[in-house]
Amino acid sequence: MPRWENVKGDPEKEDAYRTYNREKQRKYRSSDPDKAREQHRRDHERLMADPVRLEKKRANARAKQRRYRAKNARKVQSQKLKSAYGITLEDYEALLAEQEEVCAICKQPETATRRGKVLKLAVDHCAQSGEVRGLLCMNCNQGIGKFKHDASLLVAAVSYLGAAL
Repeated sequence: MPRWENVKGDPEKEDAYRTYNREKQRKYRSSDPDKAREQHRRDHERLMADPVRLEKKRANARAKQRRYRAKNARKVQSQKLKSAYGITLEDYEALLAEQEEVCAICKQPETATRRGKVLKLAVDHCAQSGEVRGLLCMNCNQGIGKFKHDASLLVAAVSYLGAAL
């Protein structure tokens, strides 16, 4: 098998190299697990003792994560939605279309931005049951949060505002 420098840049050769290398490492670790574990421990200690090398490794890992997220944005978003709310990206998009891409409370599109991009509507869900109630803009979502998700506090706020008029 050629060295990494000779295959870098050719996706097919890179995949073949990685597959070969993984298999080679698996065989080594299974042939003498104690020796492999000791080697791993020494490598880890050497890495932790060298702050420059450690930071370089962490920077490479962050860059790799950014590339993966950029390349697989829909998959990453779908996994986050599934993990946090139990819905798929398709469920989110269906709910968004059902709400005509506006907030379920104020009926306005999201206007909040982060790094120059308009944010997506937030998934509002019941903390006790986990049931998704709808999609909210940042202001409405934070407003409900400030009222501790308590409907009686919201009713009291409406009464207060009505009395002030």
